[in-house]
Amino acid sequence: MSIAANRVTGDGSVSSLLHRVSRWELWSVPRAGMAFVLTVDLIAVAVAVVSIDHNDLTRVNLNRALLLAGLAIAYSEGARRIERMRDYLHLAGPDRIGTTPISVWAFPAALILPAGYAALVIAAIHGHMLLLGYRQKSVRPHRVVFGGAAEMIGAYAVAAVHHGYGASLLEGGPAVAGTAGAALLAYTGVGLVVVVVGVRLLTDASSWRGLLPARSDLAFEAATLVLGWLAAEAVVRMPWGTPAIYVLIVMLHRSTMVSELEQAAKTDVKTGLLNSRGWQELAGQHLLQAARVNEPAAVVALDLDHFKNVNDTHGHPAGDAVLVAVADCLRHELRAYDAIGRYGGEEFLAYLNNVDATTATSVAERLRSAISELKISDAITVTASFGVATYPAHGATLDALVHAADKALYTAKRAGRDRVAVYDHPTRPTLPDAARCLMRDDRTDG
Repeated sequence: MSIAANRVTGDGSVSSLLHRVSRWELWSVPRAGMAFVLTVDLIAVAVAVVSIDHNDLTRVNLNRALLLAGLAIAYSEGARRIERMRDYLHLAGPDRIGTTPISVWAFPAALILPAGYAALVIAAIHGHMLLLGYRQKSVRPHRVVFGGAAEMIGAYAVAAVHHGYGASLLEGGPAVAGTAGAALLAYTGVGLVVVVVGVRLLTDASSWRGLLPARSDLAFEAATLVLGWLAAEAVVRMPWGTPAIYVLIVMLHRSTMVSELEQAAKTDVKTGLLNSRGWQELAGQHLLQAARVNEPAAVVALDLDHFKNVNDTHGHPAGDAVLVAVADCLRHELRAYDAIGRYGGEEFLAYLNNVDATTATSVAERLRSAISELKISDAITVTASFGVATYPAHGATLDALVHAADKALYTAKRAGRDRVAVYDHPTRPTLPDAARCLMRDDRTDG
């Protein structure tokens, strides 16, 4: 596992090294994060030093270590463009945990080398990453070092499984294969826990969920671990055939990038929800299915009330935080298979499968209440207005449903905001009974 990093600047000269070290971001992070990172780094180094046994420095182990480190560094040099593109397409934000192909080379080192020498291979790989980062002016040194330390601790977990079994993890029958699988889980599980805790403390994040890797990243990590297992087999049984792993990792890397390009074209970068194009595509597919099986459906449009005031008063970063909080609220409150998108600005759309007007209105009221209870900060609260349109009563096409929901939304806005309106085709939008009562109260109050 790795941590996606923002770009930073520097002149790259040797004479400014100490000055740049004094300006590292590590010295400005929360103290708990700094303490955790430095503790993990020290533990990783200390265990490596204790684990290194000169009796293990055989020609076979040395050749395997050099082969894996050399392949990793050579691949990193050759795949820089692909990795830069994957970093650019990393939509989850700079502090969410991402993945790199390091496991293809680090995991086999943990499988086939003594723990201390596996740690040295991992240190060499991350040292090269640090060098690449300095060359490209895109490095956060403490994060690269911490990522390497977490990888080493994962390797020590593999060594513990290996020691507990008392045999080579690459020899034997199904039982040994199962133990090797357990080593794989230990390697990635322990490393992930260390990284997640570290990132949470470094960023002082309020949500664990927001730090966890996306599904696509987890799939990529799983694929690299399996390739690492194959690489370990190749190093042990056919060292000269190990470069063939290059073909597989290049194919994986390129296919992943294509998938992420497709995802980026349909994803709103700020919130991680579908953008207008992605939402229309998915909601259109759902609507076709509803028409085939004669099921009802609904489109809910919501617009944040007085959102411009948030940007003007508290700044655009605060506005972005509101958008992210609302997006997370929608994900939490709606079903996983409902289509949720940010349609532009502060407007969101949700397509609800197999719900009638009564249920859709109830869902919109629940969303309205949940958003009004969001605590963005001590100074910022937010409300939203909702419009509801249902299929087939208010339209037979997605465009018609969106238009109807938008009309209802503006009815809610005109009625005083922070309420839900349902489109009443073909006459005019109407409000639910509770909202009509509020309107009467408003008129009574003048």
